Amino acid sequence: MAFILTLSGMSTSGKSTLAKQLTDTGHFEEVVSLTTRPPRLGERNGVDYHFVTAEQFDQHVQDGLMLEHVKTHNAQYGVASSEVDRILASGKSVVMVLDPAGAKSVMEYSHAKELPHQAVFLNVPFELLLYRFFNRMAQVRDVGDEVNFDAEAKRMQAILQKELYWHNSLEWNVVLDHTANRAGAAVSRFVSAHEQGLLRATKRPDTRLAIPELVGEIPLESLSRMLEGQLNQPQMMNAFGEELLQLSRDYLTVVQKPSRTVKVHEAGYKFG
Repeated sequence: MAFILTLSGMSTSGKSTLAKQLTDTGHFEEVVSLTTRPPRLGERNGVDYHFVTAEQFDQHVQDGLMLEHVKTHNAQYGVASSEVDRILASGKSVVMVLDPAGAKSVMEYSHAKELPHQAVFLNVPFELLLYRFFNRMAQVRDVGDEVNFDAEAKRMQAILQKELYWHNSLEWNVVLDHTANRAGAAVSRFVSAHEQGLLRATKRPDTRLAIPELVGEIPLESLSRMLEGQLNQPQMMNAFGEELLQLSRDYLTVVQKPSRTVKVHEAGYKFG
């Protein structure tokens, strides 16, 4: 039975990787979003994105044709409801990578149209997220490109200010824990849902606590220098973790399970 699947999670949680693995099965198709930003090298209109002008995008919104939309980094992105209808009509299930606000919009649309929908959250331990965050920067550096540490600092600030709260921002139908280590099982589970019916809901595996107004006090310039210094002097993940915790020790707590507090300096991941 074809259904709508939304994948949400913090940066580097593996959402896009899982979406690709699902589309590779032939049972799922990822929506092609609309965007007002210009095409990047190698991107194709109608394949990677539907590239439209700001005026065209705004008209779609005014006409009620957008299932969800958001403005980020001076560009607009969104999914047209006709794109979802097209995929479902083909007999395939729809997969979308969205933030919680987008997932909520899809949830409301699906309820109004009486369409089956599953909102999935990909849960990743904070120390593993940091490892992947640095690994991506290292990959950029290793191919000879310049790392934009100011932009990366903004990403890290967004993680601390917003994404740490995503876990509790919606009543997720399914929570996948440590997805990267269980990718094959997750794909099989969703394929079975496509063929036989929807998934059984799961309970949230952890609780995250933080105080947003204090997290916002971490200066971008401090984060930028910290990221650059850590990447240029590769060490164990605990070096960055200790420095981050020094900035946020009084107001950032990540509790992985009731019986165990995960501390970044205990992770032991390497990068660089």
